[in-house]
Amino acid sequence: LSSRWTRSDQGHVRHVATIALTINHVVGVQSVTKTYCCTTCNKQLEVKNEGKTAYCHTCTLAVKLLQKHIQWSLKLHLEVQESKTALKLSAFNKMVQKLAKQCDCALDLSLASEEDLTYALLELDSVKITYDNQLLKLLDLEKSSL
Repeated sequence: LSSRWTRSDQGHVRHVATIALTINHVVGVQSVTKTYCCTTCNKQLEVKNEGKTAYCHTCTLAVKLLQKHIQWSLKLHLEVQESKTALKLSAFNKMVQKLAKQCDCALDLSLASEEDLTYALLELDSVKITYDNQLLKLLDLEKSSL
């Protein structure tokens, strides 16, 4: 158990209790969400024209859909190596991108569906993770050398 100070997206600073450990594998994927978010206000975009364009109702911005608009989030059930217990964590866009890079299948998140990501994550094993012990949020990861 360690701790650090972190700044939220809204600029608030809080003390975070973190835990670092190794997981054996992903036991399950509870939910995977792929949304398109406005680059101006970060609200969800309404996809139009068969996925070619989108519209933001909050700031009235019409955009051509690009990879930078994609935001991923998910909930994972992980098996902890030391205790063989299950751990449930949430992961958001930056961590989802890091998770996808750890998968053996060279998954391209700009083209992947929720189902593609789910099955790729179920193959993931032996990863060292750090997570926020209060929010149960994945903060960092790296491939284990085991």
